[in-house]
Amino acid sequence: MSADTVKDPTETPQKKWTHMTALEKEQLLREMAVGTPLWVLASRYGKSYDHIRDISSKCKEQIAEIRKELGQELNILWAQDLMYRAMELQSSIENVKRQQRKIEKTAELFEDSTEMDLGVVHEHWHKLDQHKAKLIHQLGEMLGQLPTRAPAAPPDMGKATYEIPGVDLGEVVRSWEQPVEVPK
Repeated sequence: MSADTVKDPTETPQKKWTHMTALEKEQLLREMAVGTPLWVLASRYGKSYDHIRDISSKCKEQIAEIRKELGQELNILWAQDLMYRAMELQSSIENVKRQQRKIEKTAELFEDSTEMDLGVVHEHWHKLDQHKAKLIHQLGEMLGQLPTRAPAAPPDMGKATYEIPGVDLGEVVRSWEQPVEVPK
């Protein structure tokens, strides 16, 4: 390989045409709004870094508007994510119920085969019941039906005053302020 064929790695390849289509420009502005580095965009679109930087500075308002629209889209996705999390919790609750029914059936079969009335359900059933209660509580918090866990507000640490019937506090304060003579 000769020195003539080695390319400078910092040089951005240029396409033969310099005009961008409206679709390409819109895509470029969206990628700028997302925060893709300009040098990456220059390489991706086959333009110079300076050209991409010029587009970025000329279209600041459009990029800000696209960034605002993307923020609104993310808010919609958050609502969908909330729905999916609620569905996942409901699915987990159903799985717990299914496991509890399986334990109950196994206990019934065991009682029938041994002809003993155990009357006690396996401790795993109780753990599943506790887990189900936690899942239901978490679902209620997430859907806003229960208050979320928040630390208690500290009480107001204002100045406390006490009144003792029959005692004049002004007299007590004056007696404390008087110098006391200590006998020698």
